[in-house]
Amino acid sequence: MTRGWFTFVHHDYPVEWSDGIEERYDAIRQTKPVSERATRLQCIVRVPDELVPPVYAQAHAASNRAMAEVKRERVSVYAGQPWTIYDQAMATYIEARGAYYQARDAVAAEVLSLALRLVPDAPWRDGALRFTKDEGPR
Repeated sequence: MTRGWFTFVHHDYPVEWSDGIEERYDAIRQTKPVSERATRLQCIVRVPDELVPPVYAQAHAASNRAMAEVKRERVSVYAGQPWTIYDQAMATYIEARGAYYQARDAVAAEVLSLALRLVPDAPWRDGALRFTKDEGPR
């Protein structure tokens, strides 16, 4: 499954949505230090939807819907519609994105606990994935 909620997609938040996790795997293989690659890849685990706190999942979905509306309105502006429609859609998106970050922050401890249950060996310390100093080639 390449789309959904995953643990430790990036180093700074324990559970995130990905529309294409294979792209992240590729980025890790191509850009991260060799000494980190295996650990980073092993830390990415699909999270069953029902385990994600509903307030977090709902806020994420609302933010995505708002961004889709921004994209639709951008097309309509190119077709001659007034910019005010686009500006309204963008304001709605900014508000939805803020609500998403608030929801994410509100459930941060719960989400971290969930991620560490799914990946108990994750090197999570001080609010991020931490690795030893890379001594090897990239």
